[in-house]
Order: sequence, then structure tokens, then C-alpha cells
Amino acid sequence: MILSKDEKDELKKEQERIKKKVKKFAQEHRGELSGLLNKLEESYEVELTVFDAIFRRSIPLGINLKDKNLEIPLDDWGAGTQNRTHIMMSILSASRIKQQNNDENRITPIIIIEEPESFLHPSAQAEFGRVIRGLARELEIQIIISTHSPYMLCQEKPESNILLERKISRNRLRGTQVVPVDQERWMEPFSEILGLKDEFIEPWREVVGAARDNAILVEGDTDKDYLESISNLGISGMTIPERVEVIPYGGKDALKNSIMLKFVIEKFSRVFITFDLDAERELGKVMDQLGLTEGKDYIAIGKQESGQDCIEGLLPEEVLKTVYAENVDLAMGASGADAKKRREAKNAIKGRLLEKFKERETWTASDLEDFRPVFRAINAAFR
Repeated sequence: MILSKDEKDELKKEQERIKKKVKKFAQEHRGELSGLLNKLEESYEVELTVFDAIFRRSIPLGINLKDKNLEIPLDDWGAGTQNRTHIMMSILSASRIKQQNNDENRITPIIIIEEPESFLHPSAQAEFGRVIRGLARELEIQIIISTHSPYMLCQEKPESNILLERKISRNRLRGTQVVPVDQERWMEPFSEILGLKDEFIEPWREVVGAARDNAILVEGDTDKDYLESISNLGISGMTIPERVEVIPYGGKDALKNSIMLKFVIEKFSRVFITFDLDAERELGKVMDQLGLTEGKDYIAIGKQESGQDCIEGLLPEEVLKTVYAENVDLAMGASGADAKKRREAKNAIKGRLLEKFKERETWTASDLEDFRPVFRAINAAFR
């Protein structure tokens, strides 16, 4: 426990009182010890010194952690819990040192932590990394971490991640060099550490490189465009909360990778997931496996009507009618037998619908009423 100036002054007064009593006891012990030493052939005179500072700048304390009414010494907890607690103690000490030095020569401590992920499972690693980054920002203290865990990487400022590669020749270390990390594709060099192939990382590229701690995950750029466009209209109850980022994850198949999805969820402080209603049956199982709750953690977007089980199904009827009337060939192609042509036609229609929707900037709350449940769930998630 590091003491402040006021705390040290208060203890100093108490120390003087204790010091007098200790001196009295010391005289008694001195006499007894002298009596014992005088029995030796070589006798000694004894002096017992009372130190001037019983309480110095810091005081050692024992630590117990209490959980479910059980109080257990820190040394009896698992290594991961011990490790995290000691790191938190170091951060607290650094914060107090910074606060106590208010003169022009004050110092801002730098904390260096070696492998804070030790003895922690991936979910706990992701959470602990997020907490450490948050404390560094909140307390304005520089924290430097050496790690082998991708869960500890700084997502908010990718440029602060430094990747070191060891050069080995004939089984001997010949040097270490910094590996360039491109800002747009900064996660790529770390993909091998994740233990996943590039095709698994690719759909999540924007998500992994997100700059904020809270995120709405949507299927693609089109979904993001709709939500942000509606939010910019300023309609009450239909805006995206502040400090929340809308990020596309590259299609519903990306959500089927439950390992990667779990990593992504743990990366953020809060995540809300959206996907089209036509994928609800298969993706609902994945959500259940991860302990996510419908309406609270995710929502399937669309209507229970043919061709409207997606975000486009929530558009005003005038947009749907106009686009389908002007693009009859695409509408017919979207229901054709050729899978490739059918997919191309659907994507083309989606693009035309978005264009038509964004042409008008005067949509009202009643026009967009079908979107309200989506925004209601989003705002509840980040409230």
C-alpha cells in the first residue's frame, strides 16, 4: 500500500507514540539479552535500535479475496487470478504515484507487463486485455505489454501493436526485427497466431480492426448504410447510440465460425448482432451455443413474408414497388434456375433499392415504422 503525504503525516504522529513504547520494551529485552550473552566467555554489550521510520513510503499488506462468502488468501487462488490481482495492484500504485506528484518535476509511471495472458483462458484474456487498455486511457498511464496472445492486441489503436520476429539460423538466434503492420490490413500478420486460416479472418477484417469498444455487427455494407442513413435523419428512437460503431462482418457464413465469433464478442465491451431473418434457423443455434439472447444480444431482421425476410423487407412499400417495376428483368432473374445468375440479380436489386431509398432525405417516422423494433433493440442493448 503506497501512502499519500497526509496519510504519512498522520501515521508519523502515531509512530512517535508507538516509538516511545517500543523503546521501553527494548530496554527490557536489552537487559534480558545482555544477561544471556554475559554467560559466554566473550561478553558483549547490547544496544537495540528503534528505526526512525517504522512506516515508510509503503506498507506490506496481506491480501484475501472473498467470493460467495468464502474469504481465501490470494496465494491459495489460481495462478491466473493471482496474476491479474498483482497487475491491478501495480496499476493502482502507478496511479497513486502519479496523483501524489503535483510539482513540476512529477513523473508519470510506465508499467511494463510480461505476458498478462498467462494462466487465463481465451475469454478471460480478451476481457483482461480490454480492461487494461481501458485503464490506460482512463488513468492516462502508459502500459507496455509483451504478449503471445492475439486477444491482448490493442484494437483501438492498431499502430500501437508491434510485431517482433526472431531470426533463427542453425538453431541459434541471430536477431530480432520489427515486422511492418499495414494499417488497413493490420491483423493479417497476426492471423497465424490466431490459429485460423486467412479465409476465416477475411470476413472479420473490419470487425477485428474496429476503433471503438461497442459495436453493432451487420451482415454487409448495405445493412450498415441503411442503419446509418436512418440514424442521420434524427428521428426520435431511431438513432444509433453515441460511441457505437456499425461494422459489417461479411455475410451470414462468418457467424457460423463460433470460435471466431466468440473472440469478436469478447473483444468488445458490448456487441449487438443483426442478421437477415432467412438465416434465423441456422444462426439461432450458434447464438444459443454462445449464450446469446434474442432481442438482447441479437435480432433477425425482416418480415415473415416471401422475399421480405431481410433488411430490404422493412423498406417503405413505395421504394419496393418503384424498384421492382423499373427492374422487371432483374426481378425475374432473382427467381431463375441458375444459382449464379439468381445471386447476381438479387445483389443488383439490393443495390437499386438502396439507391432509391437514399434519393429521398425526408423520410418520416411513419414511413420507417418497420425499422423501429430494430432500433429499439439496439438502443436497449447499449443503454
